[in-house]
Amino acid sequence: MRKTLVFTTAFLALAIGRVGAADLPVKASGPAPRVAAYDWSGLYIGAHLGGIGGNFRNDPAIIGPTGTGGNVMGGLQVGYNWQINQFVLGAEADVSWIDVPASSAGASFKEDWMSTFRLRAGQTIGNYLLYVTGGVALTGLKANVTGGGSATATQSGFTAGGGLETFLWSPHWSGRVEYLYVDVPKYTFNIVGGPVIGGSSNHVGRVALNYKF
Repeated sequence: MRKTLVFTTAFLALAIGRVGAADLPVKASGPAPRVAAYDWSGLYIGAHLGGIGGNFRNDPAIIGPTGTGGNVMGGLQVGYNWQINQFVLGAEADVSWIDVPASSAGASFKEDWMSTFRLRAGQTIGNYLLYVTGGVALTGLKANVTGGGSATATQSGFTAGGGLETFLWSPHWSGRVEYLYVDVPKYTFNIVGGPVIGGSSNHVGRVALNYKF
């Protein structure tokens, strides 16, 4: 009987202790570390569409393009992002098909394709990425002298700009609006009928759709 009473008392004491412990307030933990809502890291591919306008320049003493020209443009891009907390670093390459003609007395001159190789750096704001970008641009040029010959060339220059990108209906799809300035230094075409010298300052505005793997 005494053993039963001791056992019962110990059991009740243990049960009461557990109930009391369950009712004690739980000490609040510290604030959770800030984590970006969306992960931009990884490889992506996509397509873009927009417009391009060029301000052409030449050597006034030699045949070459003058004035302004513009047209629609479209192309493809591929890139990779690295995200560190709220900051995103990346690299991107693209190619665009363009057809930007320029007026020239006695000759024709145009830009027919463009490719850029750029670095990107930006900061996330919710599901948005605000970024700046810059790098190297390659532009395909074509010149033709009336009654003479024609030639093509690839000229390198620099490009810089920025944009705003956001995730769309899933963490794999994003859309962006972007502006790029593309400088095309003067290039000399030594062709039959006389040399042609031309370059330009291009302004690009485009939208893009990307898929992130």
